[in-house]
Amino acid sequence: MNWYKKAYVDGEWWITDTGEALYADGDRGDYNHEAYVFEQILGSYFDLDDPNTPDMYEFENMPEEELSQAGLSPEEIQVVYNQVDAREYAMKNWNWIRVADKYIQSWYLTSGILKNMANGLYDAYEADAFKNTFVISSMSNGKNYSPVPYEVIDSGSPRNLMQYLEFDPMNLRASMNWYKKAQGIEIIEQENQDDPRYVDYGGIGHDWYYGYEDDYESGNFNYVWVFIDGEVDVEIETEEIDSHSSVRRWDKLMSRWDSVYSGRYDSSSKAISVTKPSGGVAKYRGVPKSIQYALKQKFPEAKQMYVY
Repeated sequence: MNWYKKAYVDGEWWITDTGEALYADGDRGDYNHEAYVFEQILGSYFDLDDPNTPDMYEFENMPEEELSQAGLSPEEIQVVYNQVDAREYAMKNWNWIRVADKYIQSWYLTSGILKNMANGLYDAYEADAFKNTFVISSMSNGKNYSPVPYEVIDSGSPRNLMQYLEFDPMNLRASMNWYKKAQGIEIIEQENQDDPRYVDYGGIGHDWYYGYEDDYESGNFNYVWVFIDGEVDVEIETEEIDSHSSVRRWDKLMSRWDSVYSGRYDSSSKAISVTKPSGGVAKYRGVPKSIQYALKQKFPEAKQMYVY
């Protein structure tokens, strides 16, 4: 964890029930918040280091009966299937704490959780934690506290928080939407060609992609993307890179190509196309929130997401 702490004093973190900080910014590290939860759940029942074990993100395509036989509870299966918000599950069931910069979310605010929070903030930010105040939200009752000094958190006293109770929760809640960054994108399922919003897949990011100099100077180029192992791999479309198989880690997929989400981003229309896996049950479901979030992070100007 130390190299993260030296490189970044911001970003997103989990604080576990032991007070350890786990770096959870999927754009700058290996895992986002959801990935840690998936790993924690699946690692309790499967050897994720075994090369014969499916990739972590392929479990959502596994039949429910197989997951149940492996020992997963009904709610854990819902998390794996992205039917339950993995982040809220971890906060509610494991007392994990979610952090983004100065914003903190916890399901409860007990003395023990506050002490873990203080330890985790120090683990993440080291001495800079002492210099900051924080915005804390209790997800169980909707109460918000701001601006809370580190020493108040470190006191472990919920009573000491009361003087920082926020009396404009709607305004604060708006500022806490950091974990819902996929909101604001209009998601359009492309199932009905008679729908006036229907756009042919070839109409997004396929109109020009040859990398002419004037395109590069203006920034008007399109992108090819593939979601692999919890990350969005992206390449600018050029004459050589004009398909998903040209993306850097495509060869890592080998025979798993039919279980992968992929698509394009059209920089002129600010539209993302998403092709769902052709195999398994994922093709019958909506795009998981974790993938929506990752795409919004990668393409922050996107306005529409067309799902095929």
